[in-house]
Amino acid sequence: CIPGMPSLQRAASRTMQLASELSALVDAGILHRFPDLFPPGTITWDTWVWAASVYESRSLPASVMPSWIWKDGHTSSPPEVWESLGMLVPVLDMVNHEDGPDSGQAGWRLSGEEDIEARRLTVSAGARVRKHCQLYR
Repeated sequence: CIPGMPSLQRAASRTMQLASELSALVDAGILHRFPDLFPPGTITWDTWVWAASVYESRSLPASVMPSWIWKDGHTSSPPEVWESLGMLVPVLDMVNHEDGPDSGQAGWRLSGEEDIEARRLTVSAGARVRKHCQLYR
């Protein structure tokens, strides 16, 4: 095997998958069905690849989030849909996620458990974090 070939094959495969998904959306009429959301020029190859990379690198499985976010009838989709698709949570998506000795530096807790309107997700570090250091969950 030529060095680097598997990586090139994975990149080519993912590029073809992204092209196929974008083509399917355009063929299904997404641009015409939702012109207010997708004005002309909004969906380009570059924005499509950017959106895919943001989702793939930052989405979290629903099971790591408090169940009131995605259960209890607050969504129109069943919980298994949320689990398979994942979620983007502003700010929390910027915390690195990995297993290992540095993981678990950040955590979240709920407030307002008794009142659904007051529910908040608070993210905090378990210890002081030095400037320019990475934070891991």
